[in-house]
Amino acid sequence: MALKAERERQGISQQRLSEMAGVSRTGLRHVESLDTNPTLYSLLKIARALSINLSDSFKS
Repeated sequence: MALKAERERQGISQQRLSEMAGVSRTGLRHVESLDTNPTLYSLLKIARALSINLSDSFKS
């Protein structure tokens, strides 16, 4: 998923993004590594924290 790439592009740590998005760092790590099926709500919170449209993270 492009969320990790965008986080890294912006120079944000997982810890900082988890704080910004209001999700646990462990949860964020699982989302980025595709180890879980996150809720749409969690994905929206992460995308909002990164200031991106969620749909953009699914484009190649």
